[in-house]
Amino acid sequence: MTNIGNCLTRLGRASEAVIILNSIPESGVTQAEYFVNLGYAMLHQRRFVEAEKVTERGLKKFNDDVDLLGNLTLALKLQGAMRKLW
Repeated sequence: MTNIGNCLTRLGRASEAVIILNSIPESGVTQAEYFVNLGYAMLHQRRFVEAEKVTERGLKKFNDDVDLLGNLTLALKLQGAMRKLW
């Protein structure tokens, strides 16, 4: 399902991606890609604060995932909040 979210986002249909990904219970998520793709879709919707929160939840489970770290960096940068990284 998370690949569908990524594909929809790349096709310019990020809102559909968010709806689909939000229908998956986070408690059953076993791969970082769920959080990566949901955060990525939110970034495309310019929902930077929400993308940050989703990414931080993902990092609690998958703390060394470079894609999550990249999404967090983008979310913070686009909010003008890079100071949180230091």
